[in-house]
Amino acid sequence: MYDGALNFREVAKLPTSDGKRRLRRGLLYRSGTPQLMPESSARRMVDELGIRLVVDLRQRQEAEREGQGGLARVEHRRLSAPFMVAAAKREGWEFPRFRDTDPLVPHYIAYLGSSTDAILAMFRALADPNAGPALLHCTAGKDRTGAAVMILLDAIGVQRSAVVADYVAGRDQIAAVFETLVALPSYGERIASMPHEAKNTEPDTAERFLSALDEHFGGIQTWLRDAGFGADELAALRDRLTEPVSESV
Repeated sequence: MYDGALNFREVAKLPTSDGKRRLRRGLLYRSGTPQLMPESSARRMVDELGIRLVVDLRQRQEAEREGQGGLARVEHRRLSAPFMVAAAKREGWEFPRFRDTDPLVPHYIAYLGSSTDAILAMFRALADPNAGPALLHCTAGKDRTGAAVMILLDAIGVQRSAVVADYVAGRDQIAAVFETLVALPSYGERIASMPHEAKNTEPDTAERFLSALDEHFGGIQTWLRDAGFGADELAALRDRLTEPVSESV
């Protein structure tokens, strides 16, 4: 669709658990790193989709080194909201390490233990009525972006089967994404060391992550409340990102 846009897709029309609302079209997009996008492609994306907010989930030093590609020369608001796990923060790793056994679910849960400020910043930016259409991205558009989108959708009441379906929707692109990233100096060695399971997006991973949110925190809404994201803020976010089914196209 857009040259150099890795693992790019819209997140839209997903139903809420009560069946009365669904995610609005034209407000939320997700992808991998934009650094390979030429300016012409980035400009076309922004012009055609109206993207005004870009939430960058990469580490700050990673984002500074890799850049935004052509997107840097197109007007938009960029929010740096780095997702990382506690061990990486504590021990100074730039990229978190995956466990050999069940690498993804504990990894995703760990984001909530050490990226509270980033998560709240992302939620508040998306709740802003002036935010406009938004693009969320990390590097592969799979793990940090995958976890971010799952907690966002779960928080506003999207049906969990739909949350899982969105997580796996880009699975046919993942191999090509990793083939592209492995050729880049910043990511080649890191990707080569990842266990095979960490390179996939399986429904079971998303299902167990959502269940783990309940087990560890009493659900993402409880986590948000305890982190200081108020009920009025959550309602505003839900109202902005969803619409009554009768109004949907």
